[in-house]
Amino acid sequence: MRGALERAEAAHFHRAGGGSRPRGVRARRTDGHARPGGVTRHSRARAAGEGAGQSRALLDASNGRSPVPLHETGVHARRPRRGARHRDRAAATERKSGAHRRVPPLRRGPAVSAWRLLLHKELLDIVRDRRTLALTVLLPVLLYPGLLLLMSGIIAAGSQRLKNEQLTVAVVGDATKALLSRRDAPAKTTYEFMSREEAEAKLRAQKLAAAVVAPQATQQHLDEGGQASVQVLYTRRFDRSVEALERLKPVLESLNAETLKVRLEARQLEPGFVQPVKLEAVDLDFQKDLGPLLASRLLPIVLLMMLMIGALYPAVDLTAGEKERGTLETLLVAAVRPVDVMAAKYLTVAIVAVVSALANLAAMGLTFGVGLSMGPVNTTFRLGITQVLVMLACLVPAALLFAGVSLAVSSTARTFKEGQSLMTPVLLVGLAPALLSQMPGIELTNVTALIPLLNVALLIKASVLGNATALQVLLTVGSVLAFAFIALKAAASAFNSEVFRFGGKGTGTQSKPSKPV
Repeated sequence: MRGALERAEAAHFHRAGGGSRPRGVRARRTDGHARPGGVTRHSRARAAGEGAGQSRALLDASNGRSPVPLHETGVHARRPRRGARHRDRAAATERKSGAHRRVPPLRRGPAVSAWRLLLHKELLDIVRDRRTLALTVLLPVLLYPGLLLLMSGIIAAGSQRLKNEQLTVAVVGDATKALLSRRDAPAKTTYEFMSREEAEAKLRAQKLAAAVVAPQATQQHLDEGGQASVQVLYTRRFDRSVEALERLKPVLESLNAETLKVRLEARQLEPGFVQPVKLEAVDLDFQKDLGPLLASRLLPIVLLMMLMIGALYPAVDLTAGEKERGTLETLLVAAVRPVDVMAAKYLTVAIVAVVSALANLAAMGLTFGVGLSMGPVNTTFRLGITQVLVMLACLVPAALLFAGVSLAVSSTARTFKEGQSLMTPVLLVGLAPALLSQMPGIELTNVTALIPLLNVALLIKASVLGNATALQVLLTVGSVLAFAFIALKAAASAFNSEVFRFGGKGTGTQSKPSKPV
């Protein structure tokens, strides 16, 4: 049956009359030419084939690549995409039920989403980078309070050790021996009689702590109501000599007071005749506690230094480090704008800097509040809420300023090592205002509040001492924000430059193309 049908199809393949098909006429079904009676040979053969269980695709015209029969135009009918019917049905059901109105549409701005995703990515990289995290947050928090506690303990222990050490003091000449014999030797101090040349030689050789020299006519001058000069030979090269001087001062002062008393009694005068006005200085603020004074000296330097370190190392890692690792090119060819990349890195560096400064502020506060109060001098200090808010108001703009400067400088580096080398002078320049704030005569005024970084250090110092005013705080914050905006513009310009994009592969200029191989 199948062979008969194929022979019938081959016999009537062309049109009636044997003419060829005109040009431009597409392939139609082979049964498109009707016979008298409206019944074609193929229709009868197809009906017979269906009755015999044969496939329609055997007889229908196709393009040779698909078993689906062609339309009269010679092309296949388009099928609906897989799942489209189900989606259309689900959408119709959702419209009828009103479920699409329950959840409001999510509005996304491409730029906002880009820099948010980049910020999230950069923060994750910083958190996962143990080296940067340790250098910026963990190490300073543990190191500097530990150093302060260690230094205070060493100073207290060293002072106590010197007080308990047995010292030898040389007595030069008979007049000196007669003068010192009127008073007992200081505690843990021994007198030894020798010449001046021998005393000086032993003093330089650190075999003596000090030497006392008085002229031969000392007692005669004192008896006649004159004045005698007594010398104490010592050296600052070692602490034992300075300790011996401190022990001899009370002895000589007591001899002076005794001689003065004898003279006043001989002339029947009161002790006030010699010193009509007695000076007595009373410190109202730091008479018993030197904590705020010491904190005002240390906090500006430590906080600014930690703020800069917290900004410099992440900036180098996010620019020169990514160039060295080869990940910056991948980020720049992504579907994001360079300004979004810069904004994400800028905010990341600023956040790390602020976190580092706040962590160090908390550590220093705990150190002054607990640790240093155990020393021989009371140095307790506790920050109030107002002081913390004032420090935050100046530290956050300073972090933005350091973030912009560090990104602008580090973006020109080609490797991480080169970035660290570039950051060393930046760190020194940033520390100069903090050190300058401790110079005598430099205080926070309306003029110094406009000088960047110096105003931050002076404001921290003034807030600890309680001298800052609202106008000075506003001037400081406004000035630092203005310079932070300038630094941000510089960072944006650096990110758009070719040095930033291609500096990791050459000298910062466009290199000549290599010859094709």
